[in-house]
Amino acid sequence: MENRQYMIFDISEINTIDFTEVLQTSAETLRITNDGLKSFVKWKAKKIYTSGANPVDIDDMGMVIENEAPVDVVIEDYIPNSIKSLTSKQGPYTESEIGEILLNAEWIAPNPDQDS
Repeated sequence: MENRQYMIFDISEINTIDFTEVLQTSAETLRITNDGLKSFVKWKAKKIYTSGANPVDIDDMGMVIENEAPVDVVIEDYIPNSIKSLTSKQGPYTESEIGEILLNAEWIAPNPDQDS
């Protein structure tokens, strides 16, 4: 299974999401909180080396995918550009962290068969 990262955001920013950068295909495929105020997106987690304006991909073993590594290297988590620009973002979260969050009442749809 691929590692993924998740970011929660206010639904008011839904039009700023570039769905070519995330694993959801459109706004219609997003899971939304019961109150309709928040959603989240997911993407394939990876590390990148950055040096100036030259990002270099890192494989799962931490090895540089290209032949040469930059001289001044910073390792960071990849976050899609449209997700980075969200002003209401919460995260990024791992699969286990988002799993715990989604167990909260705001994310679980009420059971219509359950008596109040």
